[in-house]
Amino acid sequence: MASNSIVNNLWGACNKMRQDPGTTGALQYIQQFSWLLFLKVFEETERKRQTECELEGKEFKQNISDEYTWSKWAYDKDLTGTGLISFVNDDLFPYLRSLKANKTQQTIANIFNNSVNLMQEGYLLKEAIEKIRDTDFFSDDESFAISEIYEGLFSKMKASDLKPLAEFYTPRPIGKFMTHMVNPEIGETVYDPANGPSGFLVEAFYVLKGKAKSGKDIETLHERSLYGKEVKPLPYVLGMMNLILNGVEAPNISKTNTLGINLFQLTEKNRYNVVLANPPFSGQLKGVSSNFPYPASATEILFLQHAMRSLKQKGRCAIIFPEGVLATTDEKAYVNSKKELLENFNLHSIVRMPEGAFAPYTSISTNILFFDK
Repeated sequence: MASNSIVNNLWGACNKMRQDPGTTGALQYIQQFSWLLFLKVFEETERKRQTECELEGKEFKQNISDEYTWSKWAYDKDLTGTGLISFVNDDLFPYLRSLKANKTQQTIANIFNNSVNLMQEGYLLKEAIEKIRDTDFFSDDESFAISEIYEGLFSKMKASDLKPLAEFYTPRPIGKFMTHMVNPEIGETVYDPANGPSGFLVEAFYVLKGKAKSGKDIETLHERSLYGKEVKPLPYVLGMMNLILNGVEAPNISKTNTLGINLFQLTEKNRYNVVLANPPFSGQLKGVSSNFPYPASATEILFLQHAMRSLKQKGRCAIIFPEGVLATTDEKAYVNSKKELLENFNLHSIVRMPEGAFAPYTSISTNILFFDK
């Protein structure tokens, strides 16, 4: 988990946001906190990239103009109150949404097209900025783990705040274990159909980064290796942020309903070498049954079908799945999906998760299914 000093600093920022009439609930101040965090850490990653370019004798072009960089306005003592709110709403956000010169800028624009400034009190916003401004996110680790930071913040929240935030939560050790077991290689594609904050894809990025031996390998890693889909706005933004802050220059994350994809129309171009997922379960979704070989309303069995049909030949999948579903025999969609899994795939391992692995977000017992096509 992120160090206590980082979490305590950021919890202080959340406390300031909680006092603002525009950010009174957990979802609101997490959303507000996220875009501020992104701009702070993005500037740090840009400085690191500039140093690397200088050492290699390469030209460096920053993606955000000087006047809009974090340190320019976050450290401006005179920019506060209504002036700060006006700058953020009428100047900063429109500028960031207009970026388009390269893929990184397009990603930034996409992030801010899906983000808003919710705070209304400029003096409280200034105090929250100061808490974030003075935090060193790279003091302990070369990677920036947004999932660990949020995990630390969630540990401080009331139980009533946690349920709507459960979609952000796959403990990093579990994601790392699953990723290392499927062991993606350079040239393979890795896909998360329920992407959330991109925890699996970040882990896959670091596995693949360690295997990149040439400039072509690095280009392949950044542009043609990592793919995800996410339907909800906030986790979509967090996922884009997480990847770009960890050095992925052009995240291939689509804001779309995965279960709205017709599995009968998938081609080889829509399939992947590796699927990693912790999809939502115990949910109900209607109106998509015609997209699936075995119609159902329960999201867990639909995501299993999607994962199976999204694999290339010799592809590998690791997916978290409710334990009780494995024993369900009285629903046709469950029976037929599991029959296909056993007949057309190599279900070689089932790992039962420890009790409370996802507490307090859910008490449902879960397994990790590992299978190959």
